[in-house]
Amino acid sequence: MFFGWGYLLYVALPIMALTFLASSWVKRTYARFSQVRNSSGMTGADVARRILNGAGLNDVSVQVIDGELTDNYDPRTKTLNLSRSVATSTSVAAEAVVAHEIGHAQQDRQGYIAMRMRSGLVPVANIGSQAGPMIVMLGLILSLFTRSAFGYYVALFGLVLFAAVVAFQLLTTPVEMNATGPPHSPTGWHCLAPS
Repeated sequence: MFFGWGYLLYVALPIMALTFLASSWVKRTYARFSQVRNSSGMTGADVARRILNGAGLNDVSVQVIDGELTDNYDPRTKTLNLSRSVATSTSVAAEAVVAHEIGHAQQDRQGYIAMRMRSGLVPVANIGSQAGPMIVMLGLILSLFTRSAFGYYVALFGLVLFAAVVAFQLLTTPVEMNATGPPHSPTGWHCLAPS
């Protein structure tokens, strides 16, 4: 077999651990900077509207959604979805999240091809990220208790789901870096400067 338990232990589990560590780092950083008030005193939703208008993205609507760090831009509906904690916060972290998501709206306006490809893969990646690690663990437990190949195949299925997520993240890293990088258009960002 191409994939054995050695592959699972020495490749897949470390990748899962790295993914967990990266996610934890983002959450810790967000928590730290969510305690720092921004200089404008504006909420994340207000910042979003001001930057969107200043950048000429008047067709993008701002919507408040449930969850934490679930913020996203939906190019199909031209909607900037902000988690309640970001939309109502006056923190530097909220401003940063808003600016990053608006970067995706700018990518959409510019027809950035990598973002269009990424948008089509998001639903599959969401399923894999939620189910993949749990299915791997279930397979390991089944294999341990039943001593049958069934557990191995269950774990392998979970690994394939999770590998798809890792591939998605690697392929979309340029999209995320581009959205976070310097503004695509200087218009819009000046609007936060004190007058």
